[in-house]
Amino acid sequence: MPICQKCSENFPNTITIDGRRRNLQRRSFCLQCSPFGQHNTKDLCRPPVDPQRLEYFICPNCRQTLQRSEFYWRRDEAARNTYCKACANKQTVERQQRLKKQAVVYKGGRCRNCGYDRYIGSLEFHHIDNKSKELDISHSRHTNFEKLKPELDKCILLCANCHRTRRSMLGLRVCFRNLEREKGIEPSSGAWKALALPLSYSRTKC
Repeated sequence: MPICQKCSENFPNTITIDGRRRNLQRRSFCLQCSPFGQHNTKDLCRPPVDPQRLEYFICPNCRQTLQRSEFYWRRDEAARNTYCKACANKQTVERQQRLKKQAVVYKGGRCRNCGYDRYIGSLEFHHIDNKSKELDISHSRHTNFEKLKPELDKCILLCANCHRTRRSMLGLRVCFRNLEREKGIEPSSGAWKALALPLSYSRTKC
């Protein structure tokens, strides 16, 4: 028989609930600790709070004495983070800024199209082939530069203006080609370069 990981009591392998036979062999908790269908096992896995422990912690970074709720849970949810939320957020931002600087330097430090290099926040990474994109570089919070390099090799560095322009032109190309296919017109390789279809736009149907 399975043993509950919370109360250490045995519980049956199967049980009838609402007229249906339910298999409990893979459950980690009995039905008393975790009633069927409540999906509360995440909270049960957390260690019990000892009332004798202090409800306040000292952040080793800012040296402030703060309540327990001002500290994030770790990823495994086994304990609270060492630093308070404010310091943890600050460290995350600083780590992302260092990663962005390394990535910009790695890709040449300036816009490949116009040469812009005045402000690093205006430089962005454009995937040459969007189908090969495996990682969103701008949201890479928990990775290091070495793991980011393979994804950077698929990109070119552009300023925000050139990036928006290129994405708009790609969108127009797809839009025009789809429009031509719907009308039964032979796709053109140059029509998408216009900002909009002219009023007199008409091509010979196949």
